[in-house]
Amino acid sequence: MYVYRKGNSEDTEKIGYENLVVGDLILIEAGMKVPADCMLVSGQNVTCKEDALTGEPDLLEKTPIN
Repeated sequence: MYVYRKGNSEDTEKIGYENLVVGDLILIEAGMKVPADCMLVSGQNVTCKEDALTGEPDLLEKTPIN
């Protein structure tokens, strides 16, 4: 998993999911499973399958926060 840390929006750091902390910005890619509750900061045409969390089997469209 790649994260942006230390206020640097250009360099990523590769970490294990167990090392995620509040405030990390993660880079998500197609098919990736994210082991955390997240807010979408930027992106286009992002859908999420939340069946493991909510039981809802449908893909849910996500929109970035403003």
